[in-house]
Amino acid sequence: MNFVSTRIITADVKRLVAFYETVTGMKLTLYTEDFAELVTEAGTLAIGSTRTLALF
Repeated sequence: MNFVSTRIITADVKRLVAFYETVTGMKLTLYTEDFAELVTEAGTLAIGSTRTLALF
């Protein structure tokens, strides 16, 4: 089994984006203030705002 993506839900997307950019040394794509992604060959890390929970 291969994982394709992981989603982390947070109240502070920008803060978590900054953390993962520091830890990985890679730039995340911030699509909106509520959603960002780090896409790699191994998979995608998606970061969503708590405001996105209602969509699921």
